Amino acid sequence: KITEKFNDNILLLYGSRARGDANVDSDYDLCVLVPELNKNYQEELFTIIWEEGFENDMFFQTVYFTYDNFFSEDVYKTRHVQSIFKEGIEINGEL
Repeated sequence: KITEKFNDNILLLYGSRARGDANVDSDYDLCVLVPELNKNYQEELFTIIWEEGFENDMFFQTVYFTYDNFFSEDVYKTRHVQSIFKEGIEINGEL
């Protein structure tokens, strides 16, 4: 459902679910990369992701970046983004 509505986004699963060391109660860490991000678009994404999780008994912990922001030097060097690069699994699109 997420990829159908926002097919121009890159979706990456990372964290314990991507590494394979999650337990039954682990959340799903999701990174969403979008061409542009405004409040309405982010709220629409949030609603779709939340509904998908609710319907499937999954909890998503989601971070949002624009492409430009994600690949900017200041953000790219952060530990969080480096872990997304290292362990991220592409669900939709490709880096």
